[in-house]
Parts: sequence; C-alpha cells; structure tokens
Amino acid sequence: MSRRLLIAFFILVGWAGAAFAQATAGDTLRLGFFPRLGEDLVYRIEFSQEQVFDGRTDRRSWSHEVVIRLTGKRPPDLLAGRFTLRNVVDQEGSAEDPYYLIASAIEGESFDLQMLEAGPPVVVDWAGIKRRVGERSAGLGGRTAAAMPQILPMFDPDGVTAVLRPLWVTGIAYLRAFARDGSTTTATGLDLPAFYPVKGAVLQSYGARLEGSEDLMFVWKITSDPKAASESLGRELQGIASALASGAGQADAGRQITEAVVQGVEALEAGVAIYDLTPGLMREITFDARLVAGPFRRDTHIVITRLAPE
Repeated sequence: MSRRLLIAFFILVGWAGAAFAQATAGDTLRLGFFPRLGEDLVYRIEFSQEQVFDGRTDRRSWSHEVVIRLTGKRPPDLLAGRFTLRNVVDQEGSAEDPYYLIASAIEGESFDLQMLEAGPPVVVDWAGIKRRVGERSAGLGGRTAAAMPQILPMFDPDGVTAVLRPLWVTGIAYLRAFARDGSTTTATGLDLPAFYPVKGAVLQSYGARLEGSEDLMFVWKITSDPKAASESLGRELQGIASALASGAGQADAGRQITEAVVQGVEALEAGVAIYDLTPGLMREITFDARLVAGPFRRDTHIVITRLAPE
C-alpha cells in the first residue's frame, strides 16, 4: 500500500464549502459530476501492479486514455453517450493481463455507454465489445488471449469492469457524501464500488480543501474482515493458485495460497481524489489496493488524470 496515500488518509486539513459540491442532508456534501454534453471528457489512466510470491516479483504496467462523450440524459438517473479507448501502451509485462488485452482489442473504436448522473459508468455495449474482442484476441497471442472465450463471460452482464474498471472503482468519490467539518465518516455493510468487493466492508472517508489550492479532495479507505474477504475473493485467489501451480515445480506454491485462503485474506484499498471546482469534475485520482494471502502479495497502483476539458 502506498505509504503516501495512507498518511494522507489520517491527516486532516482545513475545510471550506464548495460552490460546485451538491448539498445533501444534514452537515454533509457530495462532489457533483458536471460534464458538458456533446464535448469530450478525456482521462489518462496509468495502471501498475506488483505481485510477490515465493521469492519472485512480477511487475506489469500499462496506460491508456478514455474518451467519453455524453450526449443526453436517460431517466431516471442516467447519462447516455459513447466511449473510446486510445493510446493503449504496454509499458512492462502486460501481455498476459486480460484488461490490457481487452483494451488493445477495442482500441480506437466507439461503443455505447451509460453513466450515473452522479458519475460512475454503469452500462456499456458489452455484446458489441465481446464480439470485437473475440474477433481480435486470436491475433494477440499468448495464453490469456487464447483463454478469452472463458474469461469474457466473467464480466457479464454489463461488462463495465472489463473496460472501465478504474473509473468504476474510483466512482466512490462521486457517490459518497462527507462531513463539512472535515471529520472522518465511517460506514459499514455497504455495496460499494471496489477493486476487491467484499461483503460487509468498512468505508472510512473525509473531504477537505486541498492545502494551498482551490481544489477539493475526497479521501477514502476500505477494509474488510479477513474471513469475509476469503469468502468473497477465494475464487479469484484459487485461480491465481492454479496458475502458479501449473508452472514447473510450482505445485507447492499453489498449495500455500490455497491453505492461506482458509486462514483469512487481507484486502485493503484507498484513494485520494482531487476535485476541480471548474468545470466540476475530478482533476486527478490516485488509488492503491493490496491483496495478501499468506506468502502471496499483490499491490495495485492506479493514477487517473483528466486531460480534457483543461
């Protein structure tokens, strides 16, 4: 977990009201989502992941840009439009990353999109995306590309987390209200956008004005009970264990992860979202997630930067 991010979570700074924040009940505010219809909203997304196990460290990193053009409202609470992924670049070791392969397969093409008026994406043209990935994946090479027919149904029915996962995971910064006085808010048992969704997770968050700036920030951390995390993430970890065990001399490595899942899993994530009052959109979001099962550890780092509107 990013040391800087965890430190930021526990440092409170001065708070002042936000002209573009949306009022909620009581002494709380929520950051509004105010894209201009018919104009491009562009974010650059940088993804990196480090996996450590059995004395070995594997790293992958890749980047891309998401271009969103919303064109109208769809009752009761949706915005409709289209999105395109562009500039998909493998920076290190991402050839077997299914998210990178999906992005590569649809790069430069436009697909239907629906977002909540509050901010997070919720629906894409998943049928069209799956068809396009199926047509192109065979030419991408590698074991993961060959397994796409089995991987893609895991994202049914809406497919949002297959192509817009960073925006979905960090959408919590738009969805959750925070205390005006800068105090920390704790909520439990929520159905939250999360990198590692765990039933009964605990959310801690606060909002404040960024020191030395007119920007606002929303800071959050999600933790969960180790047993609950085992139940929710056990299938994902078993998949990792199976992949490791399939390697030469790695049967014991897979067994260690399987045994660790029974004991309990650590799933932790946190983010810092910087909100730009004009035009009323996130300027930058930094996000970290950690998953630990016994000797296995996976750290994920995501940076989302708004490129347009400037």
